[in-house]
Amino acid sequence: MSQFLPVENFRWLDSEELSKEDSDIGYILEVDLLYPKHLHNMHNDLPLAPEHVLITYVMLSNYSKNLCDEFGLKSTLPSKN
Repeated sequence: MSQFLPVENFRWLDSEELSKEDSDIGYILEVDLLYPKHLHNMHNDLPLAPEHVLITYVMLSNYSKNLCDEFGLKSTLPSKN
């Protein structure tokens, strides 16, 4: 990396901002992944989530859905269906 990671001025992005695959800006996402413990050693040197996936409201855990509802973040997701 040639630059330090940002430490302030974060904000939620809407789906249009995140869907630009050719953006000059990179993103760091905090996600919860279920990953079987027996695969940890075998996959230790591989990237954990190399796919470009657009997450919908339905895909969220109950905890994440509650946070979205509590903070009014439903509009940041592509769809609630």
